Formats: sequence, C-alpha cells, structure tokens
Amino acid sequence: MALEVWEFAGEHYCLQSTELVDGSRYFELSEARAAPAGWTTGSGGGDFMPGPAAVTVVAMRKEEDEDEEKLPFVTFAADRSLPFDILSRFTARISELLDGEGVEPAG
Repeated sequence: MALEVWEFAGEHYCLQSTELVDGSRYFELSEARAAPAGWTTGSGGGDFMPGPAAVTVVAMRKEEDEDEEKLPFVTFAADRSLPFDILSRFTARISELLDGEGVEPAG
C-alpha cells in the first residue's frame, strides 16, 4: 500500500493506493489526520495518516479473454466534502498511475 500526502489551503489530504490480489487497483482519498507522536507511515506520509475515506475508486483488471476494459467505479462518502481542486488532483493522479505514467511511492 502506498500513501501520498498533499497540502491545499492549509489542509492536508491523503491518497492511499494498493494493488489487490486479483490485479485490480484500489484508491482512496481522505482528509489527513495527525499521526501519533513517534509514528511514521514509512511511505511518504510523514506526520499524517489517512482519515475516513471521502472518495474510493476501484479499477478492475482486464481479463485476457475480455474484449473491453472495465471502467473504474467511484464511491463518494455522503458525509464528507472536499475542495474541487483536491478531487481533480486525485483523479489526475489515478489516471497517471493507471496509465503507467506515474510512479507510486514506496509502500
């Protein structure tokens, strides 16, 4: 699992990403929470850890015998809100990672 932390307008946000056993990819966006003193994520999060998920994206792996790729699906938490710029950055980063253009931080 990889973790990225972004700052926007004085607030911090986390993007978690991981590859599932079946090859699908899982991405989660949340507001960052302060990590306990002396605790580090070991994957670029520093003093922050993820809070409750605001947006979740699952990109299904295309099976070799399938003609068409499955489109990612998105779930939004009804009780969370995010700045549009953060949502845009999240979707752009997912696109980079799925297209192989971005490098995931070490997890």
